[in-house]
Amino acid sequence: MRTKYNVSNSALDFLTQELQEWLKGREESLEGGEDGPPAKRQKLEFDSSDFVNSLLQLNTQKKRTHYYKSNFNLIEPEELFINSNLKTRMTNGSIGIQTKNNTFQYMSIKKRLTALFSNDGFRRLYFSESRSQDDFVRGTKDSKYVQVHPLFSKTPTAIRIQLFYDEVEVTNPLRSKTKKHELAMFCFRILNLPNSENSKLANIFPLAIVNSIHVKNNSFDFVFSEFLNELKELESEDGMLLGIPDFTNFRIRGTIAGVCADTKGAHEIGGFLGPSANRFCRLCLITREEIKQKSCFDQLEMRTRENYDEAVEASSSNPEKASDTGIRSCCVLNCSKYFHFGENLILDAMHDFLEGVVPFMIKLFLRQLYSCGTTKISAAELNRRIVLFHFSFYDLSNKPSPKFTDAGIRKEGDYLTKQRASQNWCLIRMFPLLVGDLIKEDNEYYIHFLQLLDILDILFSPKIALEQIVVLEDLIRQFVERFRELYPSVQPINKFHHMVHYPEVIRMHGPPTNYWCMRFEAFHNIVKKLAMTNCNFINFAKSAAFHVQSIFCANL
Repeated sequence: MRTKYNVSNSALDFLTQELQEWLKGREESLEGGEDGPPAKRQKLEFDSSDFVNSLLQLNTQKKRTHYYKSNFNLIEPEELFINSNLKTRMTNGSIGIQTKNNTFQYMSIKKRLTALFSNDGFRRLYFSESRSQDDFVRGTKDSKYVQVHPLFSKTPTAIRIQLFYDEVEVTNPLRSKTKKHELAMFCFRILNLPNSENSKLANIFPLAIVNSIHVKNNSFDFVFSEFLNELKELESEDGMLLGIPDFTNFRIRGTIAGVCADTKGAHEIGGFLGPSANRFCRLCLITREEIKQKSCFDQLEMRTRENYDEAVEASSSNPEKASDTGIRSCCVLNCSKYFHFGENLILDAMHDFLEGVVPFMIKLFLRQLYSCGTTKISAAELNRRIVLFHFSFYDLSNKPSPKFTDAGIRKEGDYLTKQRASQNWCLIRMFPLLVGDLIKEDNEYYIHFLQLLDILDILFSPKIALEQIVVLEDLIRQFVERFRELYPSVQPINKFHHMVHYPEVIRMHGPPTNYWCMRFEAFHNIVKKLAMTNCNFINFAKSAAFHVQSIFCANL
């Protein structure tokens, strides 16, 4: 009840107490001797004392936690020290100064792997992984990255860990407590599992939960210090020893296969300057002025392990040089034996397309239709058609909201559609059906807009043929070049440039839906719902960590 319906601990205490009293009262009401009715004497054969005694083991939070640890392999989060600061506090009417210890919640990856590999179903899925036998790329096992990796290519059963980082606002973003209770969530997935399993929230595992203010003030070093110690054992030649029942000396090797995050988070964890810097791309050395000119991958100078380390060294000796390279500090994850952020060729299709290029092109195309005056489309007409459109069953929860205004469409530099990522995806797929009858078929801006749909069809496919990657590369090149001709005065957004990298990203890591942030963002809703239920933010990171660990325990 706690994990599935967010029932509070006080409510569970009350429920167990009332149930105990009800059973005791019912037992007393059924008491009777030999003179009692036969039906009553038959009911007394049921002894409720065992059930009452079992409830006594679950009538407090402390007892329930002990029971879960003993019977369901609950992994309690570890509370690790960050630093301390002084804080004023009123005691008995007087204000005093006290020392406050700042902590964060860490969930051991070794204990997690021990619990997972102790499960027969998980072991079967993990060791049954195989490469595709056709020319389709379905997952990382089919990717170029695994084939050339020094560990994964030689040890096929090595764990491929996909890390994720993002900040989660657990309070109302429009109220005064915004940012005060914001959490930094660090999670991971195991890419050795099938894609169908990795899409489930049950297979997203929390690694650390921190108040984001501590990350901003102290960088990421303290978060990953304990993780890197465990990773060192996992990357060793002998591997990590796991205490698996019935399997003596069970060892497993593995390392980080990639780090996923939105643009802001990836730049922070990778030590890059913000997305507003001149060299804004974390994969290549392009400048902002070159976005329109460079429309294919061959024109780009990629970041490598070597030029990344050189940029870090230059920035540490002279911080002013950071603007020339786009890097200000070294990523702590580079301490890994195999992983280096300079070679983390991963982008997030959700933020790049569904919250970047798609709303950008929708607003730009609508603005063009307004300015030409040849179409009978308006914000009111678009909203009306959205309301009346018969969306399919699978699109009902993601259908776009009718929030378009004439002023918002005409406003220069405003490329927000006020829709969620999934709504933008639904909107652009249905856009030709919504307003296609109002636009001439030979409209060059409309033809260019439809090219984006062709790109998205390949990009969001769960399996991609090698030939389709070449087609995608050509479609993106045509789209970028045609954009330069149709919108010469418009400066593209950063995510517009990211499109050029996707064909190579797919070759290296497989379909983008395997490493986008969509499922991780859904995982964050668990913590948001808990905050709405608890309404108590005293050390909320600890409450959230224990809650997600309880969910893992229930799902295992």
